[in-house]
Amino acid sequence: MTKFISVIPLDNYTLHITTDDGNAFDFDVKREIERIPSYKRLYDIEFFRQVHFKDERIYWDYDHDFHINQILARAHKVA
Repeated sequence: MTKFISVIPLDNYTLHITTDDGNAFDFDVKREIERIPSYKRLYDIEFFRQVHFKDERIYWDYDHDFHINQILARAHKVA
């Protein structure tokens, strides 16, 4: 299973993600915030920048997270 090795929050509510298979993706979190009303807290840029990751999960806290399958289905491959 593919895993995250790097997640960098950008100022435009995008996450630049690198996976262990050498691919890089940009994931537009703003689109997800607009789609999922309970994720509006991620509009707080300081909170957004506190992103964490582990294996196949990107998260901010217990209520705000994305699984790798969600991300890869919606992310834009950049490398």
